[in-house]
Amino acid sequence: MQSNRTRRASGTTESHLTDIALLGICAVCLVVAGVTAALTPTAPDPAGWAAVTVPENATLWDIARSNPVPGLSTAETVAAIRAHNGLESAVVLVGQSLQVPYVSPVAEAVAQR
Repeated sequence: MQSNRTRRASGTTESHLTDIALLGICAVCLVVAGVTAALTPTAPDPAGWAAVTVPENATLWDIARSNPVPGLSTAETVAAIRAHNGLESAVVLVGQSLQVPYVSPVAEAVAQR
């Protein structure tokens, strides 16, 4: 009988050690996730929106590439322009007026650091 008690006690100790190890791993994961989130640069919000007129043979991609937002890809800038202008697709017409993001020089300099 004593051997059963010893096994139970040993099993309980192993169980506690496993729990402590899992808790430690979870804590490390949370710390890594928090540090990663804190160090991930965020794209600056546009200082405002400027009106542009769609020139001949231009696509929304061309317009986004001509009006970049530091920290955003061209595809993300296209999405921002579409959302701000309420466009259901990326199709634009010659002469159409669009609002495009304007980023202040200070925000641009910070994003490039």
